[in-house]
Amino acid sequence: MRIDEPNYLGDQNVYDDNGNLICTINPPNYLGDRPVQGSDGSFTGYYINESTSLNDVLRKMGYFSSNSTSSSSEGCYVATCVYGSYDCPEVWTLRLFRDNTLSKSWYGKAFISFYYAVSPCIVKHFGEMRWFNNLWKPILDKIVTKMQKQK
Repeated sequence: MRIDEPNYLGDQNVYDDNGNLICTINPPNYLGDRPVQGSDGSFTGYYINESTSLNDVLRKMGYFSSNSTSSSSEGCYVATCVYGSYDCPEVWTLRLFRDNTLSKSWYGKAFISFYYAVSPCIVKHFGEMRWFNNLWKPILDKIVTKMQKQK
C-alpha cells in the first residue's frame, strides 16, 4: 500500500501494491474527522479520527480481512505510543518514509522486519512509562523534522 503526500487541497490518495486507487482521504472537517472517499469519488460513510485509523476504514471497506497484515499496514508502534495517535502527521511522515524509502532496499526491509519483531513487545512493557516517552520523543522529533524538510 502507498499513501501520497497531501495535494494542494489536502487530499491524500491511497493505492494498493499494484498502483490501483483504493480511496482518497480528505482534509479534516470542522470536527477534526477526515472523510474517506471511495475510488469512484463517492463518500464511503467512514472517517479517520482519533478512534478510527486508516486500516480500520480499509477493513470496513473490505480491503483487508480482519486478520491480514503486511509491513505497509502495520502500525508504527513506538511513534504511535509517543505521539498518542496512529494518524498524527508525525506518524504519517514515518510511515511514508518506511513505505517509500526503507522498503526499497534489503537493509531497509531487514530493519522493518526487526522493528516489527521487537517494538510491539517494547511498547507493551515500557510504553506507559514517562521515561520511555521522554527518551524517544526528542529523537523522533528530530528524525521527523529532517524528513519533512527533505520533501
